[in-house]
Amino acid sequence: MRCKVFLIALLLISLLNFVPAPHLNSVYWNRTEALEGQPVRLNLEGVSLDGHEISFQVLERDTGGIDDSIITNPSNIIYDSSEPYTTWIAEWQDDTDEGQTNPPEYYFIAQVIGYGSMTSSTADADMLKVYNCGDGICNGAETCSTCSADCGICPSNCELTSATWSVTEALEGQPARLNLEGTDCNGKTINFEVKEEDGLFNPDDPVITNPSPILFDSPNTYGVWTVEWQDDNDGGQTNPPEYYFLASVQGESESITSSKAADDMLKVESIMECIGRNYCFDYTTEASCESDFCNLGYNSAPEAISCGLLFDSVSGCNVSTNCGCSWNNALNICESEWNSELICAANTSIGECDYTENSQDTCEDDGMLVRSLTALWTWDVTNPTHLDPLGQEQKCINIQEMIPCPASTQVKFFVVYQLVIVITIIGFIYFLNLSKKNNKKSQ
Repeated sequence: MRCKVFLIALLLISLLNFVPAPHLNSVYWNRTEALEGQPVRLNLEGVSLDGHEISFQVLERDTGGIDDSIITNPSNIIYDSSEPYTTWIAEWQDDTDEGQTNPPEYYFIAQVIGYGSMTSSTADADMLKVYNCGDGICNGAETCSTCSADCGICPSNCELTSATWSVTEALEGQPARLNLEGTDCNGKTINFEVKEEDGLFNPDDPVITNPSPILFDSPNTYGVWTVEWQDDNDGGQTNPPEYYFLASVQGESESITSSKAADDMLKVESIMECIGRNYCFDYTTEASCESDFCNLGYNSAPEAISCGLLFDSVSGCNVSTNCGCSWNNALNICESEWNSELICAANTSIGECDYTENSQDTCEDDGMLVRSLTALWTWDVTNPTHLDPLGQEQKCINIQEMIPCPASTQVKFFVVYQLVIVITIIGFIYFLNLSKKNNKKSQ
């Protein structure tokens, strides 16, 4: 009895320690069509294969004849269950011999070194068909994107992905860019239509002249519109008018509309809005200040600053000084600023001077304006050595100056006064004529 128990125990132990021999259960291509030169996978499934070497042989099937070998077989692999395959760069060979027809059809043999092998299916539906791009026939794996030589050039599917104004506030007559982004649009004609937004209950108004069409020629491109102003007081609206635009691909259905959000539309100010505005602090909104649509930055620069280009004989370079306006978020006022750049073979930004406007004077009393400016100089981060051949930093100083008010502000009262006189004279003449007519009737 003890002997039987012992034998049974030995049998159980041997069964527990039994490891089956490595063998393949399935081998197959990951695809059944490919172009010459494309990579394809030879997939494997089996038991106890980890760590074993696998070799491969690819053959071209020749029904009724001897199957043809290929030039380069896939490399051997050490089987890894996380990547149970090898890769072969598909070859093409003429299969018109012995009554065959192209494309050639391939199967493969996988061999577990030291053990058995397995052959992939030779059924027509399972073998790999390889096509030769350039034979003048578009078939199989060939498409316009993979083989334009046989299938022709793919029609482009232009997609407009972004439409934005370059500015959100401008003065009538100024140019504004209609910025576009898109894919597969190069060479396409883009048409533009600008609309003045009139809310939910009124139709949006067209403009007099739309931007000219453009040819899209880069990932980022734009049209240009000469800004128009139209009175927006109809239908409960208020000035300034707000514009959005539509861009469409000529001959195609693709189009895009710029944002109609209040912060994104283009607000256009009438040129009359610049009358009476002389300096940066006359702008009352951040958008108008930053855009400086009345070009007040040049007026606001201190007299010691030369806006524009100035030649430096020492360095042989030009110094470009840009004068403009910037918004002070802390004080909610528009202030003047200027920055300088040294223009040589390699341009160098020098620094920037920002002014805080402390002026409280007006032009109403004596025709003179007292300006009080507090200056702050900042070196540009790209100018660590503080290169400054014309001493621009030294010109960034606090300013206290008295200047004549521009003629526009001095003549405003005179113009109004003249208008009142003219209206009075016309009224008096009309009264005399009316009195004469009444006297004639009474006679």
